[in-house]
Amino acid sequence: MVKRMRSMNKVLLNDIRLMEYNLGNLSFLKRLKDGLLKTNACVCIERARFITRYLRDMYPSDEPVEIRYANAVNYFLSNKAPFF
Repeated sequence: MVKRMRSMNKVLLNDIRLMEYNLGNLSFLKRLKDGLLKTNACVCIERARFITRYLRDMYPSDEPVEIRYANAVNYFLSNKAPFF
């Protein structure tokens, strides 16, 4: 809520911390949080294998670091098995 003070001609906000918003009245965020906390963590071993293989065996030594890692990611995404 916005309040105007007539004497100083200023606009003041009562509470800018948004304390009235929480997971109790924002059900979509509550569902997202609950789903995130219920999901087990997973690690992509395939990513580590392809990135390591590219960086160890396949990259040209004269590439800049940024290009090297971009090519490593490209190699990984080109060879990754589809997962649905």
